[in-house]
Amino acid sequence: MRKLKWGLLLIAVFVAIYFFIFRIPDKPNVNISLLPMYGNTKKTEEQKRTDSIFIEESLKQTGSLEQAAKHAVSRAWGFLNMGDLDNSMRRLRKLIV
Repeated sequence: MRKLKWGLLLIAVFVAIYFFIFRIPDKPNVNISLLPMYGNTKKTEEQKRTDSIFIEESLKQTGSLEQAAKHAVSRAWGFLNMGDLDNSMRRLRKLIV
């Protein structure tokens, strides 16, 4: 459990650095799931619905929130290792639903 907390902290630091260096300018069509704090906007009902579906499916596949979180972190690291920063960020953001 302690390793998971340190891993999440390390990922959060990398994500913060990424967005500090590569800030996305304000545009109407920017995907808020890639912005820190979701661009300080409220999630739409559709976004809330997809978050709920994601959580339900994760629980079905893993059996617990802890296992679902571990799986999501693992997937995020996998995407990050492949250089896919957007999908890595999305996976991490789902942990903070």
